[in-house]
Amino acid sequence: MWSYRLRMLWQRFGPPKATADRNAWYLSVEVVFASILSAAAAFNSAYVVRLGASNTVIGLMSSIPALEAMLLYMPMAIFLERRRRYMPWMVGSLLASRIVYPIIALLPLLIAADTTLGNATAIVLIAATIPSVLFSVAWNPMFADVVPARARASVMTTRSILSSAIVAPAIFLAGRYLDANQASFPRNYQWLFLVGFLGGAISVYL
Repeated sequence: MWSYRLRMLWQRFGPPKATADRNAWYLSVEVVFASILSAAAAFNSAYVVRLGASNTVIGLMSSIPALEAMLLYMPMAIFLERRRRYMPWMVGSLLASRIVYPIIALLPLLIAADTTLGNATAIVLIAATIPSVLFSVAWNPMFADVVPARARASVMTTRSILSSAIVAPAIFLAGRYLDANQASFPRNYQWLFLVGFLGGAISVYL
């Protein structure tokens, strides 16, 4: 009985059979899980500040991503143009930019909770922006390849609505969770980042 009901639900709400519609379905579903990671990432700066990172390093967290984008967009675009298949590079860069979250969650187990830990965490987060640039370069060509022109506006609208609907309450709930568990710092942030990475990993898989 339950297996029958599950099959019926999957047939109703699962991915469509048509390729274009199935691509749009997966793009809409994966952003739900990606939004969980986005909500966790909203607390990156707060975490680094709590760890005691220097003002210089905190400033670099804000400025370096823009500098990297300016310097790397064109070389990475040329790099992708010379690849026969760009999808593995796009998915790999996305995974590389997200794998840092279990890394920063585990850093307190390896480094004492002082300024060194704060600076090390900030450096890891800064390094993650490099593969993010490669993903950003590959995203638009991928989107154009898998979603027909007639459906692009509706798919992007759906993704934006779903992302906003998940990120806003998730950030609120995460903030309440962190406040309620301040005494366990940095363990509260560690769990937050691990949960965020789980959502991001499901997004990559989809």
